Amino acid sequence: MAGGSRLALESIRLLDEGRDLLSGLAREAYVAEPPISLGTVGGHVRHCLDFYRCFLRGLGDGRVDYDARGRDRAVEESPELALVVLEEVCDELERISPEVEDRRLEAVRGTLGAGATDASTVGRELQFLASHTVHHFALIGALLRVQGVDPGPDFGVAPSTLEHRRQLAVR
Repeated sequence: MAGGSRLALESIRLLDEGRDLLSGLAREAYVAEPPISLGTVGGHVRHCLDFYRCFLRGLGDGRVDYDARGRDRAVEESPELALVVLEEVCDELERISPEVEDRRLEAVRGTLGAGATDASTVGRELQFLASHTVHHFALIGALLRVQGVDPGPDFGVAPSTLEHRRQLAVR
């Protein structure tokens, strides 16, 4: 996919980390309620996928509303279904071309902004989605570690932090 949007490919790379994690994760760990109110692994996965789905749906009309999420409990409760949705999202992201990154769109502010919109671009929203995914993957990593499940040392770590660690190791 050398010709695709660099920013969309970064999201795909992050989602691939989620795919790798989910492929070997027991359903019990996916739905386990933590001892403090942080949500479940499944809840965070569903939340991230909902945001990507809102973005992809909004590309057509140039208006992205992240509050218009599906919040499908089945995705939250089934790692197998989450993998299916993840594949669908990645397939759609692969079709985003680099030329689209500069295309303007409106991002709905949500309930606090009473539905007002802000000017944005496809590229800016892709950057937001990648950052949002890293944030939730970090929470997923913490939730799993509390359960005694090791997601790997790099899961949920920002790409810039990983690069910084590599540079320190080279010194």
